[in-house]
Amino acid sequence: AQEEERVRAAQRIMELEEELAVCQRMIASQSKTSDMDHAAAETGKFVCEGAIRAMKSALDEQTREVEHLRAQLEAEREEAGRAVESMRRLADSKASDCERLLA
Repeated sequence: AQEEERVRAAQRIMELEEELAVCQRMIASQSKTSDMDHAAAETGKFVCEGAIRAMKSALDEQTREVEHLRAQLEAEREEAGRAVESMRRLADSKASDCERLLA
């Protein structure tokens, strides 16, 4: 679920970056726009840039959380491995004790 959310966020960032590029091309191609049109285009550009920054920030946060969860899972795996190995040693020791008692 985290990975899907991260992928969706990355796709949304790409969409917003495309929208920003469109806005920037419109601004560049309209050399004779009125001041109000130009201000509206600039506002749209800043809105797009702000949305992209927000999405990137959210994606970065999700990435950090995924990395934290991966590290936590790895630590739990290692702990489980140590517990299994400890139980094996204990079982081997008990088996040796039983063999000595039966001998």
